[in-house]
Amino acid sequence: MDNTVAGKKITRGISEEFAKALAASKLHKLYDANNHELFWGIRNGYVNLYYNAASVCKVKYDGRRKKLNCSTHKKYIADTDDSKKSDYRAIPIQKIVDDYQLIKKVINSKNTPEKILQQKLLYLNNSNEKSKWFCIDIEYVKQRNSSADEKDKKYGRFDIVAISKEKPRRVALIEFKYGIGAIGGSSGIVKHAEDYTRFNEDNILGTHMRKEIVDIVANLNTLEICSIKIEDEGEIVEAPEFYFITLDNNPKTKTQTTPKMTMGGYVFNRTNPKFMKIGSRKQASNTVESKCGDITDPANQKLYARFLFSRETIDTINSNPITDIIDDPLYDREF
Repeated sequence: MDNTVAGKKITRGISEEFAKALAASKLHKLYDANNHELFWGIRNGYVNLYYNAASVCKVKYDGRRKKLNCSTHKKYIADTDDSKKSDYRAIPIQKIVDDYQLIKKVINSKNTPEKILQQKLLYLNNSNEKSKWFCIDIEYVKQRNSSADEKDKKYGRFDIVAISKEKPRRVALIEFKYGIGAIGGSSGIVKHAEDYTRFNEDNILGTHMRKEIVDIVANLNTLEICSIKIEDEGEIVEAPEFYFITLDNNPKTKTQTTPKMTMGGYVFNRTNPKFMKIGSRKQASNTVESKCGDITDPANQKLYARFLFSRETIDTINSNPITDIIDDPLYDREF
């Protein structure tokens, strides 16, 4: 499949030469020593090193000079110069290694339990050999064909992309929520369902993403992060699976309303028996069902999504770990 537009590559993946140089770098040694909190995000011609789902630095490869070039956000290096067009500054790789703890401190000052647990779930899953899934990407956004396409079509951002270890390779696109926050509003459940629907209807997995998965997995093989081997796109299913995962599904003190009950008010119309079954009390003015139908119905041609809930929190996840991101028995699957 040709994943180029006007000769320009529009899919994620880096060259084998780049991947080998990265594997031998001090940055990858930093990753190996801290892989419980770090993640390599393979992008189109570059990589992002993430700490708890926040980008620590961006790395590109100069093939002519056989050199890795690193940049980081100015806020991590106390650069107050606002005259430059970009907020990113070139930085030696050794400086990232030396200042890693300081960069973490800056990120931690603004990070949220949702992002911390996103990385935690990913690590717990990927370090579990018995898990049926492997997480290969976070913060996934389909690259636009052009600026016009960006205005016309938006498929949203997926928190985690996972693939099954067994063939055929199933693809799970995951939206992660923590507690009662971000269920409504501009980044809430309704918008994500609409993004999922567009992604599904336009067959982005079949026309675009399967190629990316092959390349990303090959890059992760070179980095010795993933042992799964994918020979070609034919190993990958043609239709993705969509998931909403919510942790801290615990009742608010005053109202005793859980995130699951609140989410039901955004997903279902009051007339749907599922609204009452899960204890939802208030229907949102705009529901997923009014726009996409009942997305918990497997027969829904527009979108079928699965909802997973757990009462585990940032304080309890270590004592009660979720070690399979999709199939863990700790999830409440009734929705």
